[in-house]
Amino acid sequence: MDGAGKKLWGYYPTTDVWVPLQVDADGKVVVDLSAVNLDDLGDVSVPTPGDQYLLYWDAATSLWKCKAIPAAAWADITGKPTAPSLEELATEHDAAGLHTGKIVLADADIPAAIARDAEVATAVSDHTALPSAHHTKYTDAEAKAAAVLAGAITDGETKAPTHDAVYDVKATADGAIAKSLLTERGSIIYRNATAPAELLHGTAGQVLQSGGHGADPSWASAPGGTKIQDADADTSWDVEESADEDKVHGKVKGVEAFLLHDDGILDMAKQSCIDVYGSADQSLANATWTVMNLNIRVTDRQDEFNTTTHTFTAKRAGIYLISACIKCAGNSVDGQDIDFAITKNSTSPVASIFDVYTFAAAANKYVMAIGSTIVTLAATDVLYLMGYQTSGGAQTFIGNQGSMFLRIIKVA
Repeated sequence: MDGAGKKLWGYYPTTDVWVPLQVDADGKVVVDLSAVNLDDLGDVSVPTPGDQYLLYWDAATSLWKCKAIPAAAWADITGKPTAPSLEELATEHDAAGLHTGKIVLADADIPAAIARDAEVATAVSDHTALPSAHHTKYTDAEAKAAAVLAGAITDGETKAPTHDAVYDVKATADGAIAKSLLTERGSIIYRNATAPAELLHGTAGQVLQSGGHGADPSWASAPGGTKIQDADADTSWDVEESADEDKVHGKVKGVEAFLLHDDGILDMAKQSCIDVYGSADQSLANATWTVMNLNIRVTDRQDEFNTTTHTFTAKRAGIYLISACIKCAGNSVDGQDIDFAITKNSTSPVASIFDVYTFAAAANKYVMAIGSTIVTLAATDVLYLMGYQTSGGAQTFIGNQGSMFLRIIKVA
């Protein structure tokens, strides 16, 4: 060791000299192997190795040697290193040698379909200076025409909307409506004779009322009572049509069919009801059931009685109250029968649903058969009033409203 420099020396026998060894600042020996090749090792003999060469031990010469591997054999080898990918070759590395994730390619390596930075900059510049490459502009004239078509302005407006400016709002009937037109919460906008106007809020409970064509709307007190009605307002229930009326009205197709008065009396103007009679005397043969000729309608609310066939046809199913009467003239025979029957869907007496029997207590007397009952009918059931007598010959029955009649009313 050199006392001053503390150098380490080594002996080189080839030239019989002592040479200093390279050390670092901490006294560690620095070995430079940059010029050393594998073939420089004593037991290695690989003077000119090439691609796809195999390193092997030759026991005969006690040396490591290399030999080329045939292409076919090289293809069958698994686990051999592969060539780096384009991404691995082109990916940018940071100072530590790690991948940054950015792909950096030279212009020559960029595919033709991908624009280079310089090409992009040039194209942007060219497009900016080339108006024909731009989209068609929305012109002022087109903007105004669209506003006129939408009804926002008239064609005579001097300040129309433009493609790049906001329309100058003004509170006229032909322009936009200014927010300042409304001065209080709850107010609404309507059009008066010439321009939009403000209708101030009404009082609590009031409703908006139309003044009709040519007049302004207004607030009004809600009408008394309540109402339920159909879409065309011809069928409804009304409670108190006028103030404190205390009545209930029911309308069907514009006709009041139901009215409950304040005293509890119920009117049903459309309820099924007939009152018919025979206006002329009618002769009945002996012992023969005969349809009574009822030709006059006093009442027939639903047009259910036919004065030609002298029949009643029920329009709706339900329960009906029936009363009837026939009366023979004063030519009766002592002990003769005077009968009537109400038959259903037939003129045969076996179809009778109600009949009344009486007899003459003496000759030459007026004899009347009269009675009433309640029956249940189906819709379209047909009723007849039939007369019968057993005087031994033809007999006359009196025709008038009090002697030959049929009265029917639907009660449920």
